[in-house]
Amino acid sequence: MSKKNIAPQTSEEENQQEVQQQEQKVVEKKAKKEQKQKKAEKKAKKQNNEPKRNRVKETFSELKKVTWPTFGKTMAQTGMVIGVVALFALFVFGVDALLSWLFSLING
Repeated sequence: MSKKNIAPQTSEEENQQEVQQQEQKVVEKKAKKEQKQKKAEKKAKKQNNEPKRNRVKETFSELKKVTWPTFGKTMAQTGMVIGVVALFALFVFGVDALLSWLFSLING
């Protein structure tokens, strides 16, 4: 009879150990979640404080990568733009003068 009593006690002890292990796992999971939340909060705080600094740094680093045109090339392109605008202005002025002359002929 003593053998029967020993066997259930060991199974009860094993059950208690299993329960304790499960409880320990739950506690560990909660601790990990809390750590992740703390890290996420810290990261959010850093992101809120640093966006302006990062944008300025990134802007200057991108400006360093730019291949700027030479002075001569800039002057040539500026001259072309001014020339095209002048030609277009002459064209519009000519069409306006022609239409004005035609309307003055019609109105008499």
